[in-house]
Amino acid sequence: MKNRFLPFLLSLFLLGNKLTAQTWSVHLNGNETYPVFNQLKGYYPILWYSSDDDRGILVGGFGAGVSYQKPLTDSKQLKLQLNGQRSRFYDQPSIYLDENGNPLGAFIGINTNLNASALGMAIFPISQNQKWLFGLGLGVRGTFFSRSDYGQYLVQGNKTDLKLKNKSLAPVVALLPIEFTKYFGERFSVSTRGEVALTKTSRLSAYKKERSVVVVVELGYRLTKK
Repeated sequence: MKNRFLPFLLSLFLLGNKLTAQTWSVHLNGNETYPVFNQLKGYYPILWYSSDDDRGILVGGFGAGVSYQKPLTDSKQLKLQLNGQRSRFYDQPSIYLDENGNPLGAFIGINTNLNASALGMAIFPISQNQKWLFGLGLGVRGTFFSRSDYGQYLVQGNKTDLKLKNKSLAPVVALLPIEFTKYFGERFSVSTRGEVALTKTSRLSAYKKERSVVVVVELGYRLTKK
């Protein structure tokens, strides 16, 4: 009986250690979308005044998420993360016509999207104290709502908003996340992550090569100690 009981206690001890090594974290982020392979779309820092376009301050993206981290080996961990966020960028200009077919001018739209993403990354320490980490993996991002705001113009003396639902964006995009993380103590972390689109981000045939890079600066808080 004693010989059977000792291996049972040892297995519980190892299981307990394994469970405490697993961690859950919550995150807040600011993000910026950089469209590429489409020169008609613009990108700016999270706070930016564009006097040439007369669109005022463009507030970039923000969001929140939750992650689960589990050790795979002594030097590698698995990180799974879910995020919900808003992203913004300057859309390509459009020319609007009045009721007589005369051009009102070219308007630059501010594109606002509501997204959700799921990421899976292998995490490697890049410092001896394991406070600096590097992550690389795969993920997907879905866009559930997209609208382009082209500002206002006068129609018979009345201001009219040019806000249109944007259906040109691909609803699902495959991602390559690349992440650097710095931990401060046992709880807090700051991450910088680039989410590179591997598949096309536009439904329009004229922009088959269009992709995007979303740069995320993220503040994390561990709910359980490592």
